[in-house]
Amino acid sequence: MKKLFPLLGLVGVLTGCTVVSRYVSKSQPGPAKPKDYPIYVYQPRSPLPRPCEIIGTMSIHDTPFTAFGGSLEGELKTLRENARQRGADALQLTAVEKPDFLHAKHRVTANFLRFTNAWENFALS
Repeated sequence: MKKLFPLLGLVGVLTGCTVVSRYVSKSQPGPAKPKDYPIYVYQPRSPLPRPCEIIGTMSIHDTPFTAFGGSLEGELKTLRENARQRGADALQLTAVEKPDFLHAKHRVTANFLRFTNAWENFALS
């Protein structure tokens, strides 16, 4: 019985910040962007100022085992890192849900966008 409590504690720690990230591809990913490449974030239902295509969609959600949450900035950082890896230029948030009684973390869904005009794919220095 004494050996069971440390094991349960370890399971609790490992599942305390459990997050489910799911990416659905809609087209071929491009080459990865550098770590310092700026990924623009557009709000839900805001018009996009540049012509672009959706290359995929990613959702970040918690699980029933999530004991504590993070910040929206942390979720956006995760989305930006994944967008860079898949060659996206911008994110368009499609759903943002705040933590509530049943959910410990922010739940975020975003489209990964690639600019379609070739000149817009180069970072200005």
